[in-house]
This record gives sequence, C-alpha cells and structure tokens, in this order.
Amino acid sequence: MTAARPPAPHALVPALAAAALFLAVQVILAGQHEMWRDELQAWMLARDSASLTELLQNLRYEGHPALWHLLLMPLTRLSDGPEAMQVLHVLIATGTVYLVMRHAPFGLVVRVLLCLSYFLFYEYAQLARNYAPGVFLAFAFCALFPARRRHVLALAALLFLLAQTSVFGTFLAAALGAALLVEELLARQAAGRAWRLTPRVAAAALIILAGLALAVVQLRPPADSGFATAWYFGFETERLRLPFVALIDGYLPFPLPGPGYWNEVAMRAHPALGAIALLAVLLAMAVFIAGLRRRPAALVAFLLATIACLAFFYVKYPGSVRHHGIVFIALVVALWIAPSCTATGAGTAAGRWQRASAVLLLLILAGQAAAGLTAALLDWRYPFSQAKATAGFISQHAGPADMLVGAAGPAASAVAGYLHRPVHYLESGSFGTFVRWDNRRKPVRDVTLPAALVARLDATNHIFLIANRALDLAPPGLKVRLAFASGEAAVPDEGFFVYEISR
Repeated sequence: MTAARPPAPHALVPALAAAALFLAVQVILAGQHEMWRDELQAWMLARDSASLTELLQNLRYEGHPALWHLLLMPLTRLSDGPEAMQVLHVLIATGTVYLVMRHAPFGLVVRVLLCLSYFLFYEYAQLARNYAPGVFLAFAFCALFPARRRHVLALAALLFLLAQTSVFGTFLAAALGAALLVEELLARQAAGRAWRLTPRVAAAALIILAGLALAVVQLRPPADSGFATAWYFGFETERLRLPFVALIDGYLPFPLPGPGYWNEVAMRAHPALGAIALLAVLLAMAVFIAGLRRRPAALVAFLLATIACLAFFYVKYPGSVRHHGIVFIALVVALWIAPSCTATGAGTAAGRWQRASAVLLLLILAGQAAAGLTAALLDWRYPFSQAKATAGFISQHAGPADMLVGAAGPAASAVAGYLHRPVHYLESGSFGTFVRWDNRRKPVRDVTLPAALVARLDATNHIFLIANRALDLAPPGLKVRLAFASGEAAVPDEGFFVYEISR
C-alpha cells in the first residue's frame, strides 16, 4: 500500500487566461441563446416568490433542492430580466473551467478538451440550470482533495452544498463522501496507524450526513404532486434500456445536425449504431475500472455515483442528455482524485491499464469537444426556443387589459418568463407565471377549448391565446385571428402560435 503524492497545481496565469477566454466566448454565445421553460421556471420561482418561506413552499413540487433558487432570489431583486441568470450561470461555468485548467491532474490537451466537452462547454454552460453549480462544487472538491487532511471540514462543506444542487448532485455528494471515508481508512492503514474518530472527522461526517438528509427532505414530493410520481422496482424490458441510453448520452453525446438537434444523440439514431456505441462505452468503462482498481477511494466514487444515477433512470425518471451527463462527470471526478488517493497492490499490469485509461479518456474527450462545439454552433444558428420572440410580439401588441391565456401545456410558461406578467393557464385554471407541478393540472382538449375561452371572455374583452400547435378554432360568437406564428425551435414543443380572440 502506497501513500498518495498530491499533484502540484498548474501555472496560474495560463489558467486565468483560459478562463477569461472561455468567459468571453460564453458571454457571446449566451447573448444568442433563447432560454426555454426549465431555465425560466427557476428564475420565475425565485422572482415571484414573495419570501424565502414562500420559495421553499413552491419548490416542493420541483424535484430539486433549493441551492440554485437561493442563488437566484437576491439576483431577481436586483434585475427584472432573466438574462441576469445567464450571467451568473456563465460565471459559475467559467469558475469550473478555471478549476480544470489550474488543478486537474491531466495534461494540457486533456484539460483543454475537457473544457470544450459537450457538457462543460454547452449543456452546463449555455443552458442556465442547476447542474452547473453542482459540477463546480464537485470539481472544487477534487481540487481540494489532495489537501484533505488539513481541509476536511471544507471538503465536507462542499459536499453539503453539492447535495443541495440536484438529485444527481446528491448522488455525487454521497459517492464522494464514501470515497473520503475509504481514503481515510486506507491512509491510516498505510501509515500503520489505527483508525480513530477524531473531532474534526466526526464534524465532517455530520456535515455531510446533514447535507444528504436535507437534500432528501427537499426531494420528497408533496402528497398532491403531479410530476414523475411513480416508482418502477419490478423488471420491465422497456425500462431496461434506459440506463444504457444514459451511458451512450453521457459518454458520446454528439448531437444530430439540424434545428431539432437538442437531446437528439447521433449515436442513437439507428439501433445498430446504438448497439455499437453501447458496447464501446461498456468496454471503456471496464478499462477505467481496471485503471482505478489500485485506487479504491476513486473507484468507490466512480461506481457509487454511476450506479446511483443509472438506477435512478430505471426506477424513477428516464432523464435527458443533461441528466445523463452526470455519469460522465462521475468519471472525470474519479480520474481527477485518483492520483491523490492511496494506492493498493502493485504490478506492471496496473500501469498498463492506467495508460489505456489515459488514451481512452483522450479519445472520449476529443469526441466530446467536437460535440460541444457543434452544439454551440447549432444553438447559434437555430432558435433554441421561440418563447423570447413570442413574448416580444405579445409585448408589442397586448395591452394591460388583455388577458394572456396559455393552451400550450407547461411550454407557455417560457413565454411568461420573458413577459414579466401572469398568464392564465387553462391546465390549472389559474393565473401565474411558473408552473406548479401538482395533480390539479389537467390537459385541455380541443373539444373543451372553445368553452374555456368563452368563460375567460366573461372577464375580459380580448384574449391572446398562446398555443404550441396550430389550432382549428371556430367557437360560435367569437372572432379568432392567427396573429403570430414563430416557427420551429430546438425544443420541439416551444414553437408558438398566438391567436387574438374577442367577441
């Protein structure tokens, strides 16, 4: 058993220069990115909750812990525009790039490719969601991990915060907490010292456990939740494919070219191609596991985080590419901390597996960098969402007395996010901005839509109806005019039609 030798950090000035360049590029790209409803949902929750207590009440339906929304809440008091959220998000993503360039124990080419990878350059940089803070905190943990003896409480605090970012952040925090425990046991064994529970270690353990417990409390849905309420613990052939899809998306997320590129992974475009991609990913994972087997703490982190995510995709929620990216982040985290972990065993075979792992990582990151740059270019070329354009039309043509009615399901909330005014959601029968994911939401059918519109006109003379498909409306006694059609978007259901309706 060999004690770890922490790698030295890389030069400061090049790391700062790389972060500055990344920031400049991302600011330009963010200016062209049209936010979609999930991005704007968090902003509206933070903006339109009158108090911290109200925010926490509203978050019960979200399926996410509160950290991202708590960061946004003071920002909403300083700026009305959701573009402020994009600025904060890009700054967090830039901080992640700085950590990679300064502290990741990889060569320059690998670090640059990692910064250009699909998730770090596009999905967790351009799309303002709660996953970027999680990646930043996980990488901050990795950067501080070599000095864990002196900074165990700081590491525990980082894991506490990581658990508050998302359910996947909670998985990562638990896996890294377990890795920290394994490393502590192995390090003491390598030094010939008996393990004992010191006050600092006990305090760190309590901080981590408190963070995990707090996250679980927040993730528990209320009794009237209406989103992803089912669990699937039995064997279902159709669901068995979900973890495999996640592995392909996480490691090989190259998007299909075209306006509908988002969440359309080229490696899954054909069953035969998907089978080849899955086999390649599984073989790569086997090599990574073999390369990590002499570093038990890193291996524990990788296996626990990956298994937890894959199990979640099977038993609870299939997820999309943004969720599946966490299995890739789990790999990066494990490879990052591995050189600082206590090594067990010996032999030349271990070195060969580590060299093979390094080559595979380089190949995967080269593909990921191509995917990241391609996705950024596609986002630049095609509208990601038509919510901003639709809101611009409504702002110019709808007066304060006109009622805005949403008949586009939750997609209409993206328009509300840019409008700064409430919409009457027919699914819930209430006014609001953000969507409350409770079981009172009912889909509006074409046969019931005219009656719902007539009822709304009892309270106003003029309606702007927001739909995300063309409607064949001819309600008796009402005038209907298609006023605006936005065109398609990368988010499939966020191309909008606006109808003016009056008596």
